[in-house]
Amino acid sequence: TDSMSFFAPRDVVGEYAGETFCLWNGILGSEPGHPFMVRAAERVVNMILERADMYDMERDACMKTGPSVEAWKIRSEPLLLSSGPCALGVAVNEALGRYVLSRFDIGWVSLDGLQFGDGGPRDYGDALFMVGDKHDLDAFRISDPDRSFLLASTDIRGITKEPRHVANPTRAEKRRELLRQKAPVLPHYSEAARDEFIWGMHKVYHDDLVNSEVLEFTAHYQ
Repeated sequence: TDSMSFFAPRDVVGEYAGETFCLWNGILGSEPGHPFMVRAAERVVNMILERADMYDMERDACMKTGPSVEAWKIRSEPLLLSSGPCALGVAVNEALGRYVLSRFDIGWVSLDGLQFGDGGPRDYGDALFMVGDKHDLDAFRISDPDRSFLLASTDIRGITKEPRHVANPTRAEKRRELLRQKAPVLPHYSEAARDEFIWGMHKVYHDDLVNSEVLEFTAHYQ
């Protein structure tokens, strides 16, 4: 629609408890300088500068909401709360002025009159939170049920994520294959949550050099 300024599917984290507070960042749409994206980038950068671990993220949530924060949400998926779908969910809630771990309901949210940053209230359009169903006809599908609209499908049975190999590759395909072979094999991000230690103490950052600065991102609108 003409008024849509942001869309993202709801992630399944917390779904078992009826508290889906994360937004899947594998596919989303946003206007340039949207408050949700500005706050998301600002939060991630400052978390990295602080070399934040799980306890730092808990402290950040407590400072904004008080000691009654739902710590189980933070401890359930800390690796997704630093820079993944749960980080996006927290940033969107903060931009909306809501409790940082609020659940998201499927459907439209009006952003008319939203107060963000140092500027006055203005109309940022409408945001659409979509369904993200990982078991929809044996695939992960992103959809808008109100309009019976399917946006995307992934994790389809029988489809591999491995690069395709052709019998007569072009020069460009040969170069890409050579680059893939030379690229270092990096561990999956989930490895950072394995073993018995506080998330963020190991396997996440290259060093422990904490920066005491706090960066603030602003967007100017015409």
